[in-house]
Amino acid sequence: MKATFAIALFFLCLCYGWAQEGYPAPKPHANSLFFIQHSLNHNTYVYDANIKNGSFDKKKPIDIYRILFADKGQKKKLTEIQRDFAYGMKLRESNENEFVLTLAADKKLPFHLIRDTENPAVYVNVNDRKMYVDRMFVKIKGKGRGLSSRAEYILIYGRDFDSNQELTERVDM
Repeated sequence: MKATFAIALFFLCLCYGWAQEGYPAPKPHANSLFFIQHSLNHNTYVYDANIKNGSFDKKKPIDIYRILFADKGQKKKLTEIQRDFAYGMKLRESNENEFVLTLAADKKLPFHLIRDTENPAVYVNVNDRKMYVDRMFVKIKGKGRGLSSRAEYILIYGRDFDSNQELTERVDM
């Protein structure tokens, strides 16, 4: 999750009411999962459950797009570089009730897509805590230009898997 995520961010140049201080948040809807923001600008990467005929799409269970809040709030597809090296998700395994995916930038942290009661949800295991993910924030060292740019830390905001209490976990890079 360390250098790979930081290098990928170079190429990028629920609790949806929450947002990093001063950052706009995407509007939630029935299939909302989580979103990722970073310290370079207010553009946001949004992850929604891709549900067809009442079930997760088996080939592409998560729909990912970006909202360019720094440019009039336009909704856009990920670029090829963003999809392949940073914010895209790779399906690792699946069964009828759960999909295991990883971010393109980090193949070590598995994201588990499930139905929590009737709603889609994503959980991760981080810092010995199992938690639902509502959003993530990546703090970038420097100005985000060049291969020397690095993520300083990632904050994962969500809820404890068992107690449903709000939770924030920090991952230092």
